[in-house]
Amino acid sequence: MNPIVIGTIIAAASLILSVFGASWLNLRQMRDQAEQFDKRMQELGNRLVEQGKRFEVQLDGLHQLMKAQFEAVDKRFEAVNKQFEAVNKQFEAAHVIVSARFDTAHETVSARFDTVNNRFDEIDRRFDQIDHRFDVLEQRVERLENILFKPTSLR
Repeated sequence: MNPIVIGTIIAAASLILSVFGASWLNLRQMRDQAEQFDKRMQELGNRLVEQGKRFEVQLDGLHQLMKAQFEAVDKRFEAVNKQFEAVNKQFEAAHVIVSARFDTAHETVSARFDTVNNRFDEIDRRFDQIDHRFDVLEQRVERLENILFKPTSLR
């Protein structure tokens, strides 16, 4: 055989073996990387699960704390509502008292004004009588003047 053909066959065989070898090495490296990737993903998954559990514990604690604070706030609101109700009752009682006093004062003042109005009416009636008397007196004076100072004609 020809040495060139043998060299070519050997070169082709070497090329084929090197391609298969490289493929096998790449496949092996990829498998190792995939195993490492799977291992890292598993570790990350485990860490996430662990952090999720811690997060749930923290959320439960936060939930309990918020529940306790809301209960405390509700109790404070109830106390404030009771105080407002007590103040409202006092205002209502004061309103009743003040309304009664106002009504009494209004009645008293109205009665006094009625008395004053009656007096003014009486005074007006007396002034009317006096006016009437003055009218009567004026008429008498005019008649007397007519009688006493009768006009005389100059003829």
